[in-house]
Amino acid sequence: MNRETYLERLGAFRSSCHVYQYEKELSEKLQKENPALIEQMPEDPDSFRIGLSENLGRGDLELLQFLRKDIRFVDATFQMIEQDYPDAREIIYEVYINHKGQEATALELGLTRNQVQYISEKCLREVLAVSYPPVQRIPAGFAGTAGEFKKECRDYFFYIGRIQELIRDLDQTEYLRQDVTAISYMRIGQSPQRKEKNPLRLLTSKERLQAELDEQKDHVDQVIQVLRNIPFFSYSGMIWMLYVQNRSYSEIAKLYSLNKDNLGRQISEQFRRTVSRNE
Repeated sequence: MNRETYLERLGAFRSSCHVYQYEKELSEKLQKENPALIEQMPEDPDSFRIGLSENLGRGDLELLQFLRKDIRFVDATFQMIEQDYPDAREIIYEVYINHKGQEATALELGLTRNQVQYISEKCLREVLAVSYPPVQRIPAGFAGTAGEFKKECRDYFFYIGRIQELIRDLDQTEYLRQDVTAISYMRIGQSPQRKEKNPLRLLTSKERLQAELDEQKDHVDQVIQVLRNIPFFSYSGMIWMLYVQNRSYSEIAKLYSLNKDNLGRQISEQFRRTVSRNE
C-alpha cells in the first residue's frame, strides 16, 4: 500500500473513529424506535436493501445500513489491531476514539510523542491494508455532476413511491392476464362475469410498466451506489440525512457533536473526492 493510499485510509479511519460513539447511539436509537428495521436488515453485510415498506420509516432502513457499515469498519480494524498488534491497541484507542491526541496519550502511557506516532503508523499501515472495505473509485452507474446527484437525492422518495405504484400495477396486470386466460378456456355458451380484456393490450401494458419500473430502480440504485462508495464511510450517513431525508446541517452537526461550518466543508470535500470528479 503506497503512502497516498495509506493516508486516505487513515483519514477515513480517523473520521470514522471521531463519530463512532455517536453512530452507535444513533443506530441503537433507530432500532429501538422501530424494531421492524432489524428484521429487514440483510444478512450479508456486503448487500444492501431498499426500504419500500412504509412501516420502515422515511429512509431509516438505508440510514441504518450506512451507519452499520462504518461501525463495522472501526470494529474490524480494532479486532485486527488487538489480534496482531495488542500493544498498540490502547494507544490507537486513546488517540482516535477518545480523541486525546498523541501528546496527551504519550504523557498518560509514559511514552514519547515520537513513540506513539511510530507505533500507531506501523500498526495502522499494516491493518488498514486489510480492514478497509473496497470501494469503486468511480461510482457505479452515475456519471453526472454534484448538482445532478443532489437532485437525485431530493427525488429519492418520489422514485420509491413510483416503484411501489408500478409494482401494484404490475401485480394487477398479471391478475388480469390470468383472468383472460381463464375466460378463453370457458365452454362455448357460458357467460363470463367480466368483460374480456385484450391479451395483446395487457402484454403491451406490462412491458411498459416493467420498463418504467426498471428506470425508477436505476435512479434509486444510483443514489445508493454513490453513497456506498464514498471513501470516508462516516459521511455516507450524513449525506443521506442531509440530501435524502432533508435534515439541516445544524441537526446533523448536533447528532455527531460536530461544528456546523466544518461539517459543511467536509461534506463538500467528499463530493469533490467522488461525484464532483465528473464535473
